[in-house]
Amino acid sequence: MSMKITQYGYSNDPYMDSETAKGNGAYHRLEAGVSCALTDSAKHALGAHHRDWVEIHFIGGGTQVRRYDDRAPEADERVDLYNPGGFQNALGDFADVRLTSAPPGR
Repeated sequence: MSMKITQYGYSNDPYMDSETAKGNGAYHRLEAGVSCALTDSAKHALGAHHRDWVEIHFIGGGTQVRRYDDRAPEADERVDLYNPGGFQNALGDFADVRLTSAPPGR
């Protein structure tokens, strides 16, 4: 299903909170390139439970698999990617998202 994609945890994130700054997610320790947050409506739409994995197919190309480690506060269906290394402009604002199994090695 198509969902809005946002990013958080980068150094000048205007919505940074103290727990994210420490690397603490609502359900698991946050990991760069691994963790994501879901809004409640996205969680319900996907049927996700904390620590499930989501596969994200970006409209401009590319795929990421992220673990649901944190909760995003807004009500819209949205995946928030944990990117402490910096905001990634190339990812775009929307992607096709679905639940998946853990990537190899996890």
